[in-house]
Amino acid sequence: MPALCFMKEAVMVFRRLTLALAICACCLTACQSSQPCNPPPDAPTEARAGEDTAPPSHYRAELLRQAMRGLRYDSGRVEIDEPVAATVAERGTLEQAMAEYERGQELLRQNRRIQAIEAHTRAVLIAPEAAVLYEGLGTALLAKQKGPEAIAAHRSALVIDPDSVTGRFNLAQALQRAGRFDEAVDTLNGVLGLEPDHADAHARLAILLYYLQRDAEAWVHVHRAESLGATVPPQFRELLARRTPEPVD
Repeated sequence: MPALCFMKEAVMVFRRLTLALAICACCLTACQSSQPCNPPPDAPTEARAGEDTAPPSHYRAELLRQAMRGLRYDSGRVEIDEPVAATVAERGTLEQAMAEYERGQELLRQNRRIQAIEAHTRAVLIAPEAAVLYEGLGTALLAKQKGPEAIAAHRSALVIDPDSVTGRFNLAQALQRAGRFDEAVDTLNGVLGLEPDHADAHARLAILLYYLQRDAEAWVHVHRAESLGATVPPQFRELLARRTPEPVD
């Protein structure tokens, strides 16, 4: 009897092991089939599209370095690296620069961020006097999570055109992404100084003020944004109301 029980137990263990192996095989087959396994939630989008699909990280880093050649960002502004710039793009007309700008914007829409940075870098090198070209460069850099460089690009745009509402709003976004909330708030207040009815600036300012625990001010901008037609995320409204009840007019 003991021998028989042992044999039955061994058979059951074998069957469980076989079933487990079969399940693993099915999962592996599914991942290798035409229906790909879902990537982890935080997988970078660029791993699924654009020029970054296959190459290893060190290769992508070199591609990015090459794409940024000709410009320096160390001072907090964009500066022309003259000896290198001459090997990247020659000075030209604003029309030629805008062609590179448009190419960069299209590449960005295709999620080809490194190539977009290369195109926007060329645009600035061709016509470094145009603020819009620095704004395009900043947008591409921020998409590639090059925060300090994006901030430098947007600040350079504002040096050329200090009254640009778009330039200030873009700078505020870059500062917020970098976690520099106080500076982002100041910049958004600058946007509202130029355009008091900028609905998106009010909405973004409300969220930033919440993070800075300035809830009463946050509610003011929530109401102003909504009165101008902007949509304030209901989840944010709930969080704000949970900490500070919505004031009654």
